[in-house]
Amino acid sequence: MVNKKVLLISLLTILIVIIFHFFALKNDWYWRVRWIDIPAHIIGGFGVALLAVWVALKFKHINNICNYKLKSFFIILISVLSVGIFWEIFELLFRFTHFGHANYWKEFIIDVANGLIGGVIAYFYFIKYKKTKCDLSIKDKKKHFCENLLVKDN
Repeated sequence: MVNKKVLLISLLTILIVIIFHFFALKNDWYWRVRWIDIPAHIIGGFGVALLAVWVALKFKHINNICNYKLKSFFIILISVLSVGIFWEIFELLFRFTHFGHANYWKEFIIDVANGLIGGVIAYFYFIKYKKTKCDLSIKDKKKHFCENLLVKDN
């Protein structure tokens, strides 16, 4: 159940970005509204980050419920950077942009940075989500330990 929630949120987020991207291309929003790609990259980074965390959870790369912070951070960082750079290459290959564009490198860096912002937001969401689960796990262990002491005392 835990993993399903992370998967569902990530897939819904990515689906929203795909639908938004379709309408943005169809209606020329990227060329008319200069800042419109910023939320798309942030939301996309969020979705990619949660999907990467889900894959890590699924394949037990993040398996200790209370010691996951550093590992999940690097998984998110590498995943979002990889997908962000891949996306920028995709834009070049399909001629959505080109090296000759005056602000190409500036746009490239801003787009990847916005994806990373979305990844950081996903990281903190995941940490909060896992912390709650970790706290509950610790409380359950303490409760179980205390119950065993009471049983042994009787």
